[in-house]
Amino acid sequence: MMLRAGAAEVVITPPVGTPLEGYGARTEPSIGVHDDLTAQALVLDDGRTRVGLLTCDLIGVDRPLTTWVRREVEQRGLLPGDHLLIAATHTHGGPRGLLALRGEADETLVTITARQLVGVVSAATREMRPARLMLGWSAVESVSQNRRFPHGPIDPTLFVLRVEEAQSGRLLATLVNFAMHPTVMNFDNLFITADYPGRVRQVIRRVLGEEVIVLFANGACGNINPARVAAVFSEVERIGTIIGAAAVRLLAELTALGQLVAADNLLWGERTPKPPPEATVAITAPDLRVARAEIELPLRSFASAASYDAQIAQLRQALDSLVLQFPLYFFRGMLGVGGDACGARHLW
Repeated sequence: MMLRAGAAEVVITPPVGTPLEGYGARTEPSIGVHDDLTAQALVLDDGRTRVGLLTCDLIGVDRPLTTWVRREVEQRGLLPGDHLLIAATHTHGGPRGLLALRGEADETLVTITARQLVGVVSAATREMRPARLMLGWSAVESVSQNRRFPHGPIDPTLFVLRVEEAQSGRLLATLVNFAMHPTVMNFDNLFITADYPGRVRQVIRRVLGEEVIVLFANGACGNINPARVAAVFSEVERIGTIIGAAAVRLLAELTALGQLVAADNLLWGERTPKPPPEATVAITAPDLRVARAEIELPLRSFASAASYDAQIAQLRQALDSLVLQFPLYFFRGMLGVGGDACGARHLW
């Protein structure tokens, strides 16, 4: 059967004044909106299985939020709840109060956000039409660095899924995957922002059409941070432009997959096909399948605040003692008292 696909987007920007998540050193609430936070849904149906991908500009999504969204999606008959993958871009410029794990969930914000996420999935199902899928990948090595080991490993591979209308070839949506923290902006930024994923979406749309739905998933970015000149919005634009431009190139290359691509030969009348780029795949017979596994990880146990304060005080006392003793040991060694007398005489 013919694959069908639908995609949609919704703005999920919270009110100005909402505290921002991502940095413990940031204590002031947001003071403005640099760029909107958004959520995108892509729904695919091969005639046997329907699946959904949902990406959102949030620090993360926890079990209460995903359970609520999946339940509502299933109750509305949109798709089975277990068939919906929900991923956050992990922007550090999004709202605080969505994660129940911290014990500070803002129930009003959680409810509004959950309804928006369900709504964008519903909108995507209404846009379902015959579609084709292509996959491409390339390396982007200039924008990221391992934050613990500067010369350590990174994942430079940029993946792009092209979803196009079957009859016209028009680009409907794309899923961009790149492993890097959206932390170009630092804790002193108080403006709501999607960070570089927002710029990636902007670049793709400006080149390939404002109507294109761009999903962004940042994969396993644990210790991979942006390699930036400074924590300023011009760097958000620079880094996002590099990634977005690489994605645009891939999407353009994927456009011609399955078609005859050749130069007109002036020596004879036939056209010799040019092989497609190696890092591209046309998914001609999609077979959608779903697998889900829940992994429970124990929370780390911490001592009381008083215990940590006592340890810090003890370490500071030991440090002060070392600082006071160092000059005494130094001069005693210079005088040859309790130290190397020959060395002392030589130094004098």
